[in-house]
Amino acid sequence: MKIFSPVNKSILVLLIFLCSLNTSLQAQKKSERKKVAYEQLDQLKNGALLVRLQTRELAITALRKVGRDSEANELVKSQMKINRDILKAFRLNFKFAPVYFFYSNFSAPVIGGETDKVVFLNDSLQPDTSIKFTMKSFLTGEFAPVEKAGFGAALLLDNKLQQLKKPFPFYARTFETFALFRRTRAETVQKLNSKIEKFYTKRLNTKT
Repeated sequence: MKIFSPVNKSILVLLIFLCSLNTSLQAQKKSERKKVAYEQLDQLKNGALLVRLQTRELAITALRKVGRDSEANELVKSQMKINRDILKAFRLNFKFAPVYFFYSNFSAPVIGGETDKVVFLNDSLQPDTSIKFTMKSFLTGEFAPVEKAGFGAALLLDNKLQQLKKPFPFYARTFETFALFRRTRAETVQKLNSKIEKFYTKRLNTKT
């Protein structure tokens, strides 16, 4: 009794081939993503993390233009408080690589790799021209929503300020909308650092 006709056998062989091809392509893509992640990990380990702090300059200027100086002043104070907290969180809890800080109005030269044109910040959040970045590689970071997910996190970005991709552990959630699980910025950065350290250890173990 014939179960498969020649035509059915051909279709079956074709389906098996396509499934095998798809599996092979998926494995190749996974391998490529891992390679990119390891290269970015090296950029960070052998370089530094440049953390972007927001100025809210456009909003502040807009308020002042319509005479709402009191609100503008409050916004300046509020953003300064946030930036101090972020700076302290990274300075005390990010141990994987050296950390530098810059204001968002220097985003363009960072993206262009012109770090010599960036005025970095000291620990008092003052622009300090004596702080020079001389390393060859870096990643960037900030507190912001994760793309396509929307939840708040401490994020690592590439040297073009573009969000990294898995398998790189590029974020740690703040859980700011969940009171029971909410993390401080310090706890969030500590978690991010821990995830990166584990990823680095995993890579070293893979090498051996």
